[in-house]
Amino acid sequence: IEDKRVKKNLFFIEVVENKLLIHPHKELDYFLIDGKRTTSVKYIQVNQIIGVYDFEFKINNFIYTDFNDLKTLFLLCFQHIKYL
Repeated sequence: IEDKRVKKNLFFIEVVENKLLIHPHKELDYFLIDGKRTTSVKYIQVNQIIGVYDFEFKINNFIYTDFNDLKTLFLLCFQHIKYL
């Protein structure tokens, strides 16, 4: 993103028991969820549009996976990698 206002970590999105939770960076004044301004941690839905400055994106789908060990996580990650 070629915008000097955009930091490396504007926010992160966490999967919490099959829900998405967006955490904004403390230096981010606000962000948009479906065009509505917000400043705090929020649950978001699939297909909602997230906006920061002139940049927008949406999450089309996600899967919550409960795993108990690193080997299982590693194997799951490799199943979803698409080679170019």
